[in-house]
Amino acid sequence: VWVPPSQQLLQSKSTIFKINNPGDFLSFISEDDRLTVIKVYASWCQTCKKIDIRYRKLASKFGDKYNNNNNNINERGKVRFAELQYDNPANEDLCNNVLEATSFPYFLMYRRQQGQIRGFHCTPAKFQMLVDTVEELLAEEEKEEEEQQEEDCVVDDSFQQQVIDLGLVDRR
Repeated sequence: VWVPPSQQLLQSKSTIFKINNPGDFLSFISEDDRLTVIKVYASWCQTCKKIDIRYRKLASKFGDKYNNNNNNINERGKVRFAELQYDNPANEDLCNNVLEATSFPYFLMYRRQQGQIRGFHCTPAKFQMLVDTVEELLAEEEKEEEEQQEEDCVVDDSFQQQVIDLGLVDRR
């Protein structure tokens, strides 16, 4: 039986974690150092429904890749994705009083060591803004990692001179 690609995406193991309460929220944002994107939505929100498949495609591009046979992670993604339902009674106080997410869909971005780094309302017409933001934050992260690796690889000048003085390498 042929299944449209969009439905295949929905049937496979989701790369999007469901946040059911504030405890789930805190666990999700604090358990990993990767960039985390959380979509805050309401079940009655038509705009949220329109943007949903795009969000799932973004998650499939940057999120964890699962083995469909055993639902284990094949490849760790660069970004973690979650959804938080505003009109779930357990989440209303969190959304209204802590996250201040009252227009939907609302996207939050976290990194464990930095906390919340971005938050904004996004419509289907401006979804590319979310994609661009994710790509920009990933590029910044890669640049920081490269700079850190360069710092880690710097050899102290006096050590270099000792090696040269001992004749272990040619002086060039």
